[in-house]
Amino acid sequence: IERVGFEPVDRWDQKSVMEKLTDEVIQKYYVYEIVDRRTGRKIYGLTSDCVCDLMHWIGDVAVVNEYIIDVGDRYEAKVTVRDTVRNFTVSGFADEPKVFENGRPNKFAARICHRKAQRNAFLRLIPRAIVEAIIQRYKELKEMK
Repeated sequence: IERVGFEPVDRWDQKSVMEKLTDEVIQKYYVYEIVDRRTGRKIYGLTSDCVCDLMHWIGDVAVVNEYIIDVGDRYEAKVTVRDTVRNFTVSGFADEPKVFENGRPNKFAARICHRKAQRNAFLRLIPRAIVEAIIQRYKELKEMK
């Protein structure tokens, strides 16, 4: 492939990727931390932004099937993806209420449901070591504050 003239584009792409891997982004956008109300235990996970960014960087993934259905008080979604290199298929599922606990309508419920199902499917393709490394970095940064 002829690469003449693409160096500025390559540098911009490299800079963009590196910016997304900064500590600030990890802290603000890539890891969620919630407390289990029953046990008080902290639970950590990767946000949909993080998972989707990782999938773009990893590549070689095809969406095979996706659907969202209206089941009355909520939406349910299923997204099936295929790892085209390792040749296997996984699915992610989600549901999202149409009304928040406080009674306000959730006008983006269908879209949120779809995005959560995507995250859940893509997450199954990301090596566990990568997930653990990102969460560990988040914890280290939090301790430094």
